[in-house]
Amino acid sequence: MAQDAARIGHRERALHYIACAVQHDGPTFNLLNLRAIYLEELGDRARAESVYRQASESHCAWT
Repeated sequence: MAQDAARIGHRERALHYIACAVQHDGPTFNLLNLRAIYLEELGDRARAESVYRQASESHCAWT
């Protein structure tokens, strides 16, 4: 649903759906990457970079 919302320009709604998924499934690599992408598209580069780093760290922990 997050990707569908983002596809039609509803980035804030997409972030809400991602937050719900993170709450349910935990912060997976894919969810964190999507969050960072949408934050970057909204112009919040500082938060996007922070979330990209978190995704990278979580991905390294799994490998």
